[in-house]
Amino acid sequence: ELAKQKLTGKSMPISSFIVDAEKCADLKQSLKRDSSFLSTNDVAVAAMAEVLPGRTTMMLKNMRKRAPGMDAHLGGNHITLVYGRFAGDPVAVRKAVDVAAE
Repeated sequence: ELAKQKLTGKSMPISSFIVDAEKCADLKQSLKRDSSFLSTNDVAVAAMAEVLPGRTTMMLKNMRKRAPGMDAHLGGNHITLVYGRFAGDPVAVRKAVDVAAE
């Protein structure tokens, strides 16, 4: 519920929602800290991790153009699993999926 309120400004129960771009931009700016970039997905994952049960969140990371020999032209799903404690921390999400953080 908190994630929905943060991203949409609404508190009604919904199963899908549209992110308010202006609110999300404000959140990204205010939560950025030492990160030069935060995506909307970083904010959404951190918000969902804050309200879902459990302390550890798992997500997939695209490895195309990030691992040796996995160029952009290769077919297939080149992914790896990343996990961490991302509740309320979009910077931690960004560091987990960022190329420079490897």
